[in-house]
Amino acid sequence: MLEKFDTMSPIKEVTSKAKIITKFLYSRETVLKLVSKHVFERSLVNSSRIRSVRPSLTLENIVLEKENLQKMFGSSEWNTSIWASRADGKRVADLIEGPSFWSEATKVLKATIPLVRALHLINGDSKPQMSYIYETMDQVKETIKEEFKNKKICYMPFWKILDGIWNNILHRHIHAASYFLNPSLFYYDDFVADAEVAGGLLCCIVHMVEDKKIQDLILQKLDE
Repeated sequence: MLEKFDTMSPIKEVTSKAKIITKFLYSRETVLKLVSKHVFERSLVNSSRIRSVRPSLTLENIVLEKENLQKMFGSSEWNTSIWASRADGKRVADLIEGPSFWSEATKVLKATIPLVRALHLINGDSKPQMSYIYETMDQVKETIKEEFKNKKICYMPFWKILDGIWNNILHRHIHAASYFLNPSLFYYDDFVADAEVAGGLLCCIVHMVEDKKIQDLILQKLDE
């Protein structure tokens, strides 16, 4: 799913800039020493086992270290280093010291981090995830909407991608049925058994139970 997000121009541009920053910081010994001094123990480059989330989590790490990175590039140690006068060093310094990159990165993270958290949940080992997929995808969309202050022009491009993936690839009747039959979700105040959920549940019942009378009995019990 994140791969689709990454093809969008604003996200592609920001993650490319983040890659330029990390490549510069971690491929030069003298610069790496400065990073170790100012960024302490945090590694900016994420190494999650879920490959698709790495760019977003790396970008998040960079944003979390904004203040320290700006201090580093404003330090006398940086300004007196050979890299401060070289083209690649100046390029990275401009990204770190200017407002544009940070503003763009913050906007990108508003869209990607909710999905990253969902992917970690879905791929986790702590509980059976099938019954949570339906609810999780709805939560991702609502979180993205909230992050963009309900501004439709901002969140709808991401919603369209998520809807396309959900409708064409991920959605299965079993997910809707699992959502309905999960008591930890069913008894939530915001539980909604809409037409999609009801239809998915019905399809699963018909598929699993051939006897029409038993089908009707199951549906009757579910309505009670």
